[in-house]
Amino acid sequence: MLTAKYRTKNQCAFPSGDLSLVVIWHRSARRGDLDNRLKVLFDALRGTVFRDDKQIAHIDAERCDSHASVPKGFMKVAIRPRALEAHGGAL
Repeated sequence: MLTAKYRTKNQCAFPSGDLSLVVIWHRSARRGDLDNRLKVLFDALRGTVFRDDKQIAHIDAERCDSHASVPKGFMKVAIRPRALEAHGGAL
């Protein structure tokens, strides 16, 4: 969900710099490649959350078969400016 601080005149205010992503994929069945799922995710987010996937400078991704807070078949994605992580900010 894009909060008001990331919107300008009801339009997405794209981040301009490098980004760091944390992704948790709770797969619904024991099949599927994490790297292929990430490609689809990045294509879906391009133009809606960030301008271009070339902005992604860091990825921390995990595939799991059991997760306490992510429902089966869903992904949890956190996106932060890379500058926060480079200076010790926790994701």
